[in-house]
Amino acid sequence: MSQTISIKPKLAAGPDPEVSDRPKRQTFTAAYSLAIPRELDGCTESGSIGAVLRREGLYSGHITSWRRAREEGILNALAPKAGRTRCGSATAVVRARWGSARGCPG
Repeated sequence: MSQTISIKPKLAAGPDPEVSDRPKRQTFTAAYSLAIPRELDGCTESGSIGAVLRREGLYSGHITSWRRAREEGILNALAPKAGRTRCGSATAVVRARWGSARGCPG
């Protein structure tokens, strides 16, 4: 009888550390979404827009949608509003209004 010898490397039992289980979507703040199109509007040299997109890891579709949102004023609506900030938790507000935790409805 002849024995077969495998020369293939054995695969690790666990998941590959280089590949994540699920890709994570990029999220951008409203300030960033306003700043990048503003920077691109100032680009005058040939290829400078592409250089910024590569540097930031963005696609032209990001810029198109951000410019459209800027024109519609959507991004300004996402900015924090000036005024008082809330202090305390919702529980403290309810207790102040109703007197005690036992007196709270619900």
